[in-house]
This record gives sequence, C-alpha cells and structure tokens, in this order.
Amino acid sequence: MAGELTFGQRAADFAAAWIGSWAFLIWFNVFVASWMALNYFLHDRAFDPYPYILLNLVFSWLAGVQAPLIMISQNRQEEISRQQQKYMLNMQEAVYAFIVKENPALACKADNIEADGVVQ
Repeated sequence: MAGELTFGQRAADFAAAWIGSWAFLIWFNVFVASWMALNYFLHDRAFDPYPYILLNLVFSWLAGVQAPLIMISQNRQEEISRQQQKYMLNMQEAVYAFIVKENPALACKADNIEADGVVQ
C-alpha cells in the first residue's frame, strides 16, 4: 500500500495478529480460569460471585472491540491483495507487450494457449 500506515491501521493489524494467536488463547483462558477461581475462593467477599456477571460484561466488551479491529485488518489485507493482483496483471501485460514486439511468431503461439495451458 502506498504511504505510511495510520495508528489505527497498525493497531488493527497488531490486534488481529495477537487475537488470532495461540498465546492470546492460552492467556485468555488462564485469565478467565483465574477470575473464576479467585471469586470461588473468596466466597462471601468475591468481587464477582457466580454467575460472574462482571466477567460476562468483560466478554461483551472484548467482543465489541475485537470485531471492528479484525474487520479493519481484513479490509486492509483485501486491499493489499487487490493491489498485488493489479500489479501482477500489469506485469503480465508488459511481458506480453515485450514478447509481441520482440518475437511476433511467439506472440501468435501465446494467443493460441487455451485456459488449460495447452498450445493448440
């Protein structure tokens, strides 16, 4: 992509990479298990007793933040893929133009190649 990435784009890429990692999955499961264990062992002094309503709020907040960040990152990756495809198409056209200019007979053979790659 042309130009520097904005802070939001860098943050979205980082978040998508982190959220989609085994490290995050393990860390998040340890966090949830610790939260539940701490509240279980605190009994009457638990800050979030069963059914863990505060933890549910944390889950909702996390889902609300994760979804847009992942979508931003996916949209950026889609734009990068589109630009790469456009570049490859331009390169193919330039190579074909060079072939036609340098060797017209070879260009005729290239025109006869079917979709399956077999010369007629």
